[in-house]
Amino acid sequence: EASAEPDAAPVPAQLPAAVAAFAGRDAELERLDGLLDAGEPAMAVGVICGAAGTGKTSLAVQWAHRVADRLPDGQLYVNLRGYATAPPMRPIEALTGFLRSLGVPADRVPPNETAAADLFRTLLAQRRTLVVLDNARDAEQVRPLLPGGTRCVVLVTSRHKLGGLVAQEGAHHVPLDPLPADSARALLG
Repeated sequence: EASAEPDAAPVPAQLPAAVAAFAGRDAELERLDGLLDAGEPAMAVGVICGAAGTGKTSLAVQWAHRVADRLPDGQLYVNLRGYATAPPMRPIEALTGFLRSLGVPADRVPPNETAAADLFRTLLAQRRTLVVLDNARDAEQVRPLLPGGTRCVVLVTSRHKLGGLVAQEGAHHVPLDPLPADSARALLG
């Protein structure tokens, strides 16, 4: 007899591979570690910002792998294409991918952004999940993708400071400058 319960969705593990040659960034990694304790009474959001090529994605992915065991309900990742030659990803596209990864059947994914965001927040409300939003164009692209629960950690990378997320959502700003000379030599070595 078939079970009336649907199969449990797998725990999402969407992080790209960490870079093999990672050097420096100890201060930034330490600041990001603070996100793990910053969740109560609000969701923890970190924004890594800096110029193109400073290693924002590498830092985000490195840290995400480092703390994955502390966020046992999974890691969601999306490249929002904020600076690609193609149009930036619309929030509904990212939400659709996240909901499918969380086990929502394709025919049950809401077609509009507000309903999809509501379902996303509902599914993550009691989960300890990491959400990495890479290459965000602006705060408006990010806001519908914020889970809202106090147990989740969100890490955003952008070329812009996304001051609106800092002001309204209490995001922690992690500026990223080019690597100092000694760290750059260690990376090349």
